[in-house]
Amino acid sequence: MCVSTFYLSTIKPVQQTYTQIKLIPFPINEECIHQLEIALLMPAPATYFYQYLENQLQEKDALILFTLYSDIRYYLRLCSDQADYVKLQEQAAEIFQEYIVKGAPYPITYNEIIEELRQGYDADTGYIDFPLDEDLFQALYIFVLEGLDQYYLKF
Repeated sequence: MCVSTFYLSTIKPVQQTYTQIKLIPFPINEECIHQLEIALLMPAPATYFYQYLENQLQEKDALILFTLYSDIRYYLRLCSDQADYVKLQEQAAEIFQEYIVKGAPYPITYNEIIEELRQGYDADTGYIDFPLDEDLFQALYIFVLEGLDQYYLKF
């Protein structure tokens, strides 16, 4: 009786920690894959789409849109997590400096959205004359998704 109690209370639980968890894989909903924004939120489709843009399509503008999408999503996540002002400021400034200001290393197609954002950013001081909230890059986010959707349809 002592041996069985010892086994059940000590040996069996320790042994179970070393057994692999058996996961039952389930297929991804195919409808989700056809919607760009949902597909980009899932790691596997997003990775394959990026590899397509990088290796097969080889269009610099597509890669810039993809990275800008990622940066805006990160900014939006900081907003939803109610990150401190300094983090929001840093991420927003990075988006302005990388994609929006004149002479940016990764410029996107100039349009009225870019013009409006440029008017509220001082490149010399890094001052952003907009509230740091979810609405700051909303129009740019929609523009980026529409641009990526054109490439996603080819994918």
